[in-house]
Amino acid sequence: MVDGTVDAGDQERQIKQYVEDTSRFAGTVVTIEDDVTDGAWAEFFADVNEKRKEIESWFDSVKKPLNASLKNLNAKQHELCDPLKAVEDAITKARGNWLRIKQARIKLENEEAIKNSAENEGGVALINREPPKTVVTGSGASVGLRNQPSWRLTDDPELTAKEIEKGKIKFDRSDPRLKNVPDCAFILQPGLIMPLIKTGQMPVGPHSIEKFDDLASTTR
Repeated sequence: MVDGTVDAGDQERQIKQYVEDTSRFAGTVVTIEDDVTDGAWAEFFADVNEKRKEIESWFDSVKKPLNASLKNLNAKQHELCDPLKAVEDAITKARGNWLRIKQARIKLENEEAIKNSAENEGGVALINREPPKTVVTGSGASVGLRNQPSWRLTDDPELTAKEIEKGKIKFDRSDPRLKNVPDCAFILQPGLIMPLIKTGQMPVGPHSIEKFDDLASTTR
């Protein structure tokens, strides 16, 4: 081990040993018929539990320095790349808005040309092409725009899928802006259930969710 990091060879040897240690637990079928077998399985549980905790502790010790390094690298990556990504997004948004303005202008011009052609017998409507989406830069790079299927709130067009994800914005069924959104669009979040039950905000009775006392094994 150097600087808290376990040598790759030592890691492989230890993992191989754990594979051998845990092979005896494979294919376990639990059947309890009386207090004697219940006691036997409780003892077996303690053995399995002890081995699992041992293995988890070893992996945690191996991952600790790696996680610390990865955390620092991720932080530095975000520090350097996020501002650049923000600039890219701002430019893309501005170019997209400008493209839509040009498209709207051309659409109006084409509609006017068609109208004038219809009013003047024998007239020819000169139809303008769609504005280009790609710009060739001085370095020779082609910077284009492409249509990307997405969605946004009809009551608040600034809230696009990208903005909602970026801001980690959460919605619930009571939001008036989502009144006509199908129920199936709302996903059950297990972590939010117990707080609702504890505060009495969960409806009692059929077609709801209720509290019950589940069982968990304990070891000391």
